Amino acid sequence: MALAVGAPAFAILPQQGMWSIGSEVNGKPGRGIQLDRQGGDYLILTYFGYREDGSSMFMQASGKLTDGRSFSGDLTEYKNGRAIGGAARDGQVANVLGTVAITFDSANSGTLTLPGEEPQRVHRYQFEDHLARLNNRFELQLQSRSGPAYPLTGRIYIRAAAGQFSMTLNSNNLCSYTGDLQPTGDSFRSKGTLVCPSPATPPDTASAYELVDLKVDENGMLSGRLYTTRLGATDPATKIAGQMYLQGVCALPRSDNWYVPSTSICGPAELGIAPLTPADFLP
Repeated sequence: MALAVGAPAFAILPQQGMWSIGSEVNGKPGRGIQLDRQGGDYLILTYFGYREDGSSMFMQASGKLTDGRSFSGDLTEYKNGRAIGGAARDGQVANVLGTVAITFDSANSGTLTLPGEEPQRVHRYQFEDHLARLNNRFELQLQSRSGPAYPLTGRIYIRAAAGQFSMTLNSNNLCSYTGDLQPTGDSFRSKGTLVCPSPATPPDTASAYELVDLKVDENGMLSGRLYTTRLGATDPATKIAGQMYLQGVCALPRSDNWYVPSTSICGPAELGIAPLTPADFLP
């Protein structure tokens, strides 16, 4: 059975950083875009590429997202700015090549249209493996979009490998999630089946789940959005079983029993990152 979870429409806030043009990624120097977004829906897009003579160039555009997922702006080339090692001088507008447009279909993918070119798929470029951060235990809060106004607390245990994902969540009930795992820039996405054993749960209420924007940052903070769908339901009003935001912190347990409360947050070793020393904080 094909599993699909119908996530509701949200305003899409694209990930910041380097994006690649999918059809042109071949491991060699190429072109792409850099997106900067500082906590809202205003974007600055920097295009880096080449002229016909092979020399490199960069251009920029800026503007706001419209309809929660669309961006367009004038792609502008500049000249006469300060050179490396040169004297201070202001840059000037050299040329406006036309309109650049992106329609985002997720926080890490979309369709880019450059002036004079056909639309092309673009993705947030991934160059670091974050799996080590996922493979941990987390003290968790879950906030339902449709349920109680207060957050639920619980513990979550994740095991992830290339293409494979499993998660055990202990909140009001003990639930197991098993599915695929796809990197999406600096986050992950997973689809699969959800099982919450309970004597009161009839067998025809099995569920599918979809986790989007699942991420653990450098401080061990977990975030993501979780959607569940009743596989046996045909009525759209009852098909969506849950929509929740996940927030938590990577935590070290007191024992091997993951039901036992944790004592401290994870350190660099558990997150798979280089440790900081006191010298990193000194002037």
